[in-house]
Amino acid sequence: MAAPIITILGGGDFGTAITLLLAKKHRGKTTTIRVWSRSRLARPLPAAITVTKKLSAALDGATLIINAIPSAATPAYLPAIRRARPRYFLNTAKGLVKGKTISQLARFDRRTSYAALGGPNIASQLVGNLDLPKNRAQRFTAALATRHVTDYRAIAALLSCPPYLTLHYTIDVYGVELCGALKQVYAMAFCYLLEQGALTEKVLLKKISGEVKRFLSALGADPQTFEATPAGLADLVVTCHWGRHGKAGAMLARGKTLSSITRQPRFAHLEAVGFLPDIQKLIKKHRLDVPVLETLLTTTN
Repeated sequence: MAAPIITILGGGDFGTAITLLLAKKHRGKTTTIRVWSRSRLARPLPAAITVTKKLSAALDGATLIINAIPSAATPAYLPAIRRARPRYFLNTAKGLVKGKTISQLARFDRRTSYAALGGPNIASQLVGNLDLPKNRAQRFTAALATRHVTDYRAIAALLSCPPYLTLHYTIDVYGVELCGALKQVYAMAFCYLLEQGALTEKVLLKKISGEVKRFLSALGADPQTFEATPAGLADLVVTCHWGRHGKAGAMLARGKTLSSITRQPRFAHLEAVGFLPDIQKLIKKHRLDVPVLETLLTTTN
């Protein structure tokens, strides 16, 4: 059997974090790890990692392609990925594009198995944890969603690296991707309302949990994905307290406008900003009762 080739699309914060995790897992093995990035890498990578700006070179012969570029940019690269026909495609991007998740846009043929990753993992924390020995390292978890358990096992064999990253199996690919998008907008709403002192953290989380589950159910996903996997409530809480979207929500409460926030370099690629109109359309289409989210949308309009 040929040695696996893993390609990471995107040299940003999360793309390089996943690359460093893979480098640790596959150290001393024959696995080839490539990174495709058009711009400067977010952090240095080991010399054994192949970094290229040529997409065709990065995709050629890949066993597993891990998508770590923003969701809004991903559709432009899907045709090239389809032509490359990897055995597995793993999406880590969070967001909606014209109201759809990446899994709804991918349209891969049967030779490529689609998977999605979601969980409470901040890139900087993930990287810092890699320097610790196993007996002192924090246990990071993520939901790995695939439609078939055999695909889960194959991808997990390439990616899982306990305790640095432990994977939780779920079949709900669509639900994991929706949770990833919704946690961004709800982290903004949570921190906006918490900063204003309108509600306590406990009450807010209870209200948000109900709204997210109604959202998932209305869109055809499993509402239990939010409570039963790391891609749901756990990811939301981490994003609220340590993620950029949570910090942006707090800034809105202090009187900053969304446009002034996104002009700051750290918040320039705040993904939720791009799909807030999609969220509004979905609320209207499905007649959803989501007062917490409506408060944020009223503020950002």
